[in-house]
Amino acid sequence: MKPRKTPLSEPVIGWNTGHPVSKDDLNQDRLRDLAGAEESSGYSPPKKILFIDMDNVLVDFPSGIAQLSNDIQTEYAGRLDEVAGIFALMQPMPGALEAYAILCEHFDTYILSTAPWENPSAWSDKLIWVQKHLGQHAYKRLILSHHKHLNRGHFLVDDRPNNGAEHFKGKWIRFGREPFLDWEAVTKYLMRKNSPSTL
Repeated sequence: MKPRKTPLSEPVIGWNTGHPVSKDDLNQDRLRDLAGAEESSGYSPPKKILFIDMDNVLVDFPSGIAQLSNDIQTEYAGRLDEVAGIFALMQPMPGALEAYAILCEHFDTYILSTAPWENPSAWSDKLIWVQKHLGQHAYKRLILSHHKHLNRGHFLVDDRPNNGAEHFKGKWIRFGREPFLDWEAVTKYLMRKNSPSTL
């Protein structure tokens, strides 16, 4: 004769008390035990993935143009991003470096940018800019791509719907447009969305 299984609704005897406890109580105890084990082991939930564009987001593109001679500006009118070395001349956007330092502590942060196809120096200049201004916070976290939507993550801070930003599967934060006019607004928004429960 097979032993009768105890229905889930019936109480079972707690091993350490001798008093009846419900299945729900046992499950709650188990969850608390697991939570305690994770806390004691230093476990922390995974960070959300954040991508940040460079041109006119981290980097002030006009600040590079301002350093070109009038002759070069005339020669490259309409295609200034093709000027060799221009990306090395640019300054950070106001508040960008401070915001990046904060966000990279709370997010799995990457720089996701596009380099002009007709300007080979732009690829190395962008790397040099990141190394100079962002340092170890951005070590091996620069992604140069013409197809941003192929990268999977939770947030993308980008100013234009070019190279796939509009098709990004996560939340596209359009920098420079309401309500994300500056880095202060972007940082406040992202920190509100940083709760692991919204993963």
